[in-house]
Amino acid sequence: MKKTLVCLLLSACSYAASNEIIRLFDTNIMMNSVCSLSFTKNETTASYSPVFSEQGDCRIVTHPESNVPHIEFINGMYIFFVENNLKLGNSCKSEYTAMGVTKTNEVRATRVIKKSSSCYQAREIQAYQYFSTKLNAKDKIL
Repeated sequence: MKKTLVCLLLSACSYAASNEIIRLFDTNIMMNSVCSLSFTKNETTASYSPVFSEQGDCRIVTHPESNVPHIEFINGMYIFFVENNLKLGNSCKSEYTAMGVTKTNEVRATRVIKKSSSCYQAREIQAYQYFSTKLNAKDKIL
């Protein structure tokens, strides 16, 4: 099962370290250095910036010890997390939110922002399940 999931993820998306580009179905997703996401589908582009408390080091959450985006298929959509890491001297805290792309290429966001007392963490399946209920059709971006 794990091998199948990894193969599915690798064939469902592509990743570039410079601007974190992901391709899900016919939708290209790119995140820039100020945590703004750009979605392109059939020559139509939309953007979205999560409302984090302050600017930090943003990233699309990856599998542990890799640069492969961690994407889960739950409730009819691929879900991934955007994490904003805030370094404070020797400590670090983060905020994160989720984005989703449905089978019909509908891109969804949620206004829910969760906080964590650590940075650069992998997310557990329960977090994906929780956020899958927060990604509603009314929050459609593209």
